[in-house]
Amino acid sequence: MKVHDQGEDQGRLWIAMELVDGVDLAQRLQTDGPLSAPEVVGSHEWSPVRWTARTPEGGCIAM
Repeated sequence: MKVHDQGEDQGRLWIAMELVDGVDLAQRLQTDGPLSAPEVVGSHEWSPVRWTARTPEGGCIAM
């Protein structure tokens, strides 16, 4: 996934990444139900950092 830009706004870090085709989290949860722990964590190490991903349509995921 390509990163286009990054920065900070009022103390909040942000990153703009390439838009990838697929369903958003709300659609995924509605279709398949809750994610399992391995699906949530994937291959990433746990980090105490909180982040929010926003889609151009206004959807978001807070971790």
